[in-house]
Amino acid sequence: MLGDHPLIVKMFATLGRRSDEGDLMIGNTPQERTSIQAQIDKLNAEVPVGSRDYTSRGHQDKLQKLYEQLHGRNPIVGSEGRAA
Repeated sequence: MLGDHPLIVKMFATLGRRSDEGDLMIGNTPQERTSIQAQIDKLNAEVPVGSRDYTSRGHQDKLQKLYEQLHGRNPIVGSEGRAA
């Protein structure tokens, strides 16, 4: 296959090093993560963990939305291939 040829592999490796694009951006930027975490902290300051309103559906929905933005919705999969 052409993609397995040593010269092609070397050419793409050189191209990748020269392009120096930095970090691969998958997900949120550091600034976005900081902003989302600040929103979570603000919600938890307004309605502290353990307070009566903390378990309300509205508050939990807001937190869940923010946590999904921060961490995603996919389960963590262990080495056995099962969700942790």
